[in-house]
Amino acid sequence: MKLLTAGLLTACVLFASLSPRTVHAQSLEEKIAQMLMVSFTSFGAPKDTLMVDIAQRNLGGVLYFQNHISSPAQIQALSAELQDFAGTPLFLAVDQEGGRVARLNANNGYTATASAAFTGDGVLRDVNRTRSQAFTMAGWLRDAGINVNLAPVVDVNIDSNSPAIARLERAYSRNELTVADHAIAFMEAHNERDIITSTKHFPGHGSAVADSHFGFTDITNTWQERELTPYEVIFEQFMPDMVMTGHLFHRDIDPDYPASISHKAVTELLRDEMGYTGVVISDELFMQAITDNYSFDEALVLAVNSGTDILLFNRNLCTSHCGSEEPISLVRYAIQHIAAKVDEGVIPAWRIDESYARIMELKNRRLTPTSLADAGSLPVAVELAQNFPNPFNPTTTIRWEMPDAGAVQLAVYNMLGQEVARLADEQLSAGVHQRVFNATGLSSGVYVYRLTANGVTLSRTMTLVK
Repeated sequence: MKLLTAGLLTACVLFASLSPRTVHAQSLEEKIAQMLMVSFTSFGAPKDTLMVDIAQRNLGGVLYFQNHISSPAQIQALSAELQDFAGTPLFLAVDQEGGRVARLNANNGYTATASAAFTGDGVLRDVNRTRSQAFTMAGWLRDAGINVNLAPVVDVNIDSNSPAIARLERAYSRNELTVADHAIAFMEAHNERDIITSTKHFPGHGSAVADSHFGFTDITNTWQERELTPYEVIFEQFMPDMVMTGHLFHRDIDPDYPASISHKAVTELLRDEMGYTGVVISDELFMQAITDNYSFDEALVLAVNSGTDILLFNRNLCTSHCGSEEPISLVRYAIQHIAAKVDEGVIPAWRIDESYARIMELKNRRLTPTSLADAGSLPVAVELAQNFPNPFNPTTTIRWEMPDAGAVQLAVYNMLGQEVARLADEQLSAGVHQRVFNATGLSSGVYVYRLTANGVTLSRTMTLVK
């Protein structure tokens, strides 16, 4: 097979050329998968089931933490690689509020940023500085291939000693209208860069005397109704792309459940009473406010039935939570469990369709070809061709071209992330190279080959048929 020249679809170019699908997934399981956003357990390129979850299960989104990001070039390449596996473009998300909660920072090739409190009531008191910094951060996200920022925080600084908000300088102000002004500036700046934002933590975390990361958080006696005001002001100007609910219990909102898994909070208050029509995403569902009080199976069902559209997790493997002694795919387990509850009538089928429709509307509207193409601003000149033949049995040839001499690694992985062959691990000259992969002894299925050369990592899939 002739090696393609400059027009070869490398991983980053593939990412840039993706457009949101207008033909949506049809199966119940594929729709449920779009409702899941997970992080992953390894640094850099994932080594576990994430690629299977994306390529074969239609996973909807991936959450990055700081340990996944080592440099601008690395995270851009990783984002492109993940999108390359996706049949439906992924939400790639991060918490980039500024200050202490900023995954892109001075430790991984970016710069330090100011907290919400600093640009808000704390020192600057300047909405334009909030806007300017947000515009800069949104540019970083766009160039990194990240399309969702799980920010801004619109919690009102009710309690200056609140451990999850005020102590971390995450609230803009004690004044609810000032909070709204800064949050709107933050979102407008991201919108200009085609980055989706998520206001958080509904119905308000700023008065909480506990941190929902570490246990049950009851805001009944501390919460003030004005904590809803930023949402009301924002909704009047434009509908946010996403609203994140908090694991916050208020007995007058719901005497039984915290907001993140409460139908009364999500559907009756946020949607029906306040008029929110966009995507609702939960706060991370392995926080102890949930895990200390509900089983994993219960939390899945309650979150879906609450009206929540995206269920957020800080991992993609689970053991005891999923009734297993060995790590298994959280995505697979969640899909199967939710689908079973639909079959049993515990979860109405229309709830899945409703969330799926909201998610796909947002992806089709905001993940535009232009915004995806912006992620390719860093030059990538290494070209990796599709193996030939493909499908194959038992041998196939993998070819690539590299503009500069340097160290090269070429490895083949099965869909569990296990390396099954190392085809190159050496210094090579610039130019076209190839290796033959012999799959004798391996079972039929999809395999991934990953090339690292000239500081760039690219991947493709191939199919062995026996």
